[in-house]
Amino acid sequence: MADADKTDEPPVQEELKEVPAKTEDRQSDTFDIKSHTFEIPNKKVSLPTDVPAWEASEAYKDIVGFICAVSEAVKSKKIRDSYSISETTTRLVNLLDTMSQWVDEIPPIDQPQRFGNKAFKDFYDRLKDRSETLLKDVLDEKFHAAIPEIAVYLQEGIGNGTRIDYGTGHELSFVAFLCCLFKIGALQEEDAVPVALQVFQR
Repeated sequence: MADADKTDEPPVQEELKEVPAKTEDRQSDTFDIKSHTFEIPNKKVSLPTDVPAWEASEAYKDIVGFICAVSEAVKSKKIRDSYSISETTTRLVNLLDTMSQWVDEIPPIDQPQRFGNKAFKDFYDRLKDRSETLLKDVLDEKFHAAIPEIAVYLQEGIGNGTRIDYGTGHELSFVAFLCCLFKIGALQEEDAVPVALQVFQR
């Protein structure tokens, strides 16, 4: 986690495949959560020379595949359209609602505003302390083994608690968080539309 804080680039993992998978591809691309060993993400892209390895990784293919699949799923759809929303997606939105409430509970500190407000450190620390508990409320018990790993992507998805900044790498980390939920099977192909129109919107 300390290594991941050095830049707004998200930690890179190597074991993902393109998600969300089409129904006919699921049997040949099965992720066995019971046998998989989860680990805390660590930073693997530190220098420009590391980028080619990242672009050749399965994780890169996963992220691009996820973005393309979700983009395709919401073509010609509007937020106000009707579509089915799974219980997991509803719980994800509730998680974001909880985080939004924290914004009201942790007001900005009165300080010169040239730099990020230091109250964000308190917000970040709260998420870091509670993210695993929050995710246990979102995910069914069979997915709990994955929480220590995917929680880091959620934490990094809101910004950097040391530098008090937010950039495209943090946005990508939140995308990776959602991508992981599809990868482990907590979200399914049919969740792509509400993930884009409900979760991203929230």
